[in-house]
Amino acid sequence: MVVRFEKHCMFCSASCTPPDDVRGRYVLVSNVWNEERQIHLMFERVARQTWKPMAWVFMDDGSVDGTYDAILRGSRQNRSIPVWVERMPPKTKPNFFTLGRTHEIILGKLRARIDELHVDYMAILDADTEPCPNYFARLCNVLDENPDLGAVSGEPIEEPGSRIAGQPMNSGKLIRWSVVRSIGEYWDFCPDTFYNIKALANGYRLKVMRVPVHLTRPTTSQSPQGVFRQGRLAYYAGRPFAGVLLRSIRRLVLRQHGTEMLRGYLSEVRRGTWRCTDQDVLRFYARDSIPLPRILKTGTIMPRRSTSQHD
Repeated sequence: MVVRFEKHCMFCSASCTPPDDVRGRYVLVSNVWNEERQIHLMFERVARQTWKPMAWVFMDDGSVDGTYDAILRGSRQNRSIPVWVERMPPKTKPNFFTLGRTHEIILGKLRARIDELHVDYMAILDADTEPCPNYFARLCNVLDENPDLGAVSGEPIEEPGSRIAGQPMNSGKLIRWSVVRSIGEYWDFCPDTFYNIKALANGYRLKVMRVPVHLTRPTTSQSPQGVFRQGRLAYYAGRPFAGVLLRSIRRLVLRQHGTEMLRGYLSEVRRGTWRCTDQDVLRFYARDSIPLPRILKTGTIMPRRSTSQHD
């Protein structure tokens, strides 16, 4: 399938064109679990980028297939990009609720090594995401030219206008390395929104740009399991019950698994043991950052979750 990225880009028209001046250097991070069949495609997509990373960190989150060997093969065939592989203990079932710990362990271990690259930004790319050839060049340029921005992302062709909360999505996010470096402890969950919160806590703005990516698999954010996870996260992060209830009702009206969100939230209420203690996170969710009129108008505002990691 040939994707006409230029038709969906705010910067391009007849063809995909790179920005005139890109200065920022970045390290690319990919968290994978049992993605043996997708690894060669990931290497092809990054090889097509007009602005390549200083290094590519693969977080192998406990794969039990041939993912590790596939990464090594891809690295041998694409020697222009240094590839670092860090492996977590094997697991037979993936878990969105421990991804933050994976980032904390691996980035903590690699922090000094990444510092030696003198990078400005960290980028995230999942196995299900095909960025336009100038994707990282464009977003590095945006961060270069806007020092008040802490994190940016494009948006999926399949979900135009989906970033209604103005929150950069996980796969395709670029965040200032200084923000990542300032993080000591991570929350447990997939650190998608966590990175956005930390950028805001450091005094930066967030921005979503109409720079396209193509999703090779549908997202799970609208599946019953995905919405149930969102409900669990809402309790963990301290979102007020009123906000959860409004979102659940809106989803129920739209037939978007509203009862699953409420069930997820209440399942954690009953346990009452899984709570985030990060003060930046608690402040962010306590003020329930999306106004009621926007909730009622647009429905769900939780960040997308990709199927590249977990169901």
